[in-house]
Amino acid sequence: IKTCMISMFKIITVYDIIIYISEYSSDIQIFGYVSFVLDLEELIVSGLNRTVQRSIQILELLHNADNGLTCKEISSLLDLPVTSTFDILKTLQACDYLEYDERSKSYRIGFKLFAIGASYLNSTDAISVAAPYTRQLMHMSNATSFFALEKKGKILYVCKTEAPTSLRTSAELGSEREMYCTGLGKAILASYTDQEVIRLTSSTEMVAYTQYTITNQYDLLKDLAETRSRGYAIDNQEGNLNVFCLACAVKDYTGRTIGAISIATMQSELTDDRINNFGSGIAQAAKEISMKLGFIGDIYS
Repeated sequence: IKTCMISMFKIITVYDIIIYISEYSSDIQIFGYVSFVLDLEELIVSGLNRTVQRSIQILELLHNADNGLTCKEISSLLDLPVTSTFDILKTLQACDYLEYDERSKSYRIGFKLFAIGASYLNSTDAISVAAPYTRQLMHMSNATSFFALEKKGKILYVCKTEAPTSLRTSAELGSEREMYCTGLGKAILASYTDQEVIRLTSSTEMVAYTQYTITNQYDLLKDLAETRSRGYAIDNQEGNLNVFCLACAVKDYTGRTIGAISIATMQSELTDDRINNFGSGIAQAAKEISMKLGFIGDIYS
């Protein structure tokens, strides 16, 4: 691990930090203490700076605001001083990380952030390998197909292919969900041992999103055992009413589960034969993706 020490005069805005890291991240890993002064604020020994943290909070807030937010709204929601909020917004806007609408006086995510996100997707082999399979599954089932990665005990939606007449779901690219209440999440959990599942879910509040949601570890472990035996996971209206999902885990060359692939359709449109056919298709797609990522073997062995 290399430590990157940055001169206090080198970087003075969050834009400079983003550009610096994007230019040199292929050569170094910034895990050490980063020393710099931003707007003459106090130096944080841990490497975290208040202005940078506020900038990230603003970006995360706007990520979930489809219609944008005004400076006053952002200041109020994040409990930040209006003047500091305004300065950060103007800097991010000037660097194209945010866009400003004169008519509504609101800010929204800019194209530079989209470009950064796209570069992440392009650099992740699993996503590029899985994407064609989501299209293949969509054509097979006439249903929405997803690929998600496992990130810190949750699923992160990174690829989505919708059929023209398929169910429209609330799961959007970049959004996260808990694993216990989704087909994708349960597909991933089923690839772990029961001890690992208990450890991962012990700190999770298992909220009931519908009357069908699994809300305790005993029932979850029972469901995961059925998933392993069946070869794919089923989410029968556990996250959303009348939404039925089938999913299977995906592994890489190390044997590690990295994510899962799924289809989501209306529960009322399914028969036992269709469930079996879709489940077989999901399991085969997951197997082929895993093989292309270097894994040879049974996903749920």
